[in-house]
Amino acid sequence: MRHALLFLLLGCGWLALACYWSGICWLLLWPAASYLTISAGYALLGAGVFGKHPDGTLSSAAFVLMLPYTVGSWLIWAVTRLISAESACSQVAPGLWIGRRPVVRELPPQTGLVVDLTCELWEPRDIRRHREYLCVPTLDQCLPLDHVLANLVRRIARDRGTVLIHCAQGHNRSAAIAAAVIVVRGLATDMEEAIRQIVAVRPKIHLRPGQLAAASRVLNSRATLRPAALGSSK
Repeated sequence: MRHALLFLLLGCGWLALACYWSGICWLLLWPAASYLTISAGYALLGAGVFGKHPDGTLSSAAFVLMLPYTVGSWLIWAVTRLISAESACSQVAPGLWIGRRPVVRELPPQTGLVVDLTCELWEPRDIRRHREYLCVPTLDQCLPLDHVLANLVRRIARDRGTVLIHCAQGHNRSAAIAAAVIVVRGLATDMEEAIRQIVAVRPKIHLRPGQLAAASRVLNSRATLRPAALGSSK
C-alpha cells in the first residue's frame, strides 16, 4: 500500500497544481490522471492498468494515459543501460538468467525462453522473435497473484534450456521469481538461501518483505511442484 499512497499523493499534487494555476496548466491533469491510475493499480486493480498485451505491446489508450509515467521509466532504463557497469543480465543458476529489459544483442547465448515481468515498458520486437516469449505483467516491487506465480515458477523450473527472466533493471521482480525457481529446482532450501546465491552474482538485488512472503507462501503450498516431481519442459 505504500506505493498506492505515494502515487495517490503525486496524482493529487498534480491535480492541485492544475486547479490552482488553471489556464494552460490544465495540461497537468494528464500526469494527475496517470499517477492516480497507477495508485489504483497498486491498491486494487493490479498491473492491468498499464494495458500490456500478451505479445509485449501496450494498448494505445493505456500508453497515452500512462505516458507521463512511462517516459520517466523509459529514460531511467535507457540512462542506466548507457552508464551502468552492471551486466545486462547475470546467470544465477545453470541455464537461469535474470536481468534488465534487454535488447537482442544482450540476450544470453541460445536463449530459448524470455520471461518479461515489466508492465510499464513494451518489449522490443526482436526479443519476441525466434524464441518463446512469456509476458507476465507485474507491478514494480510486487509479484503476480499466487496462482499465477505458482504456474510461472513451475513453468520456468521445468525448462532445461536457457531462460532469461527480466524486469526493468533486473534487481527486484526478476530476482524474486528466479529465487523461487532455484528453490523448486532443489538448488536452495528456502528463499533466503536462494537470494544469497543471486546476490553473490548480482549484488544490487533488493526484494521487498511482501515479495518474500508471497514467494514463500506459494513455495509452501501444494500448488508448486517440488524438485522430485519436475520433468522436462518440452
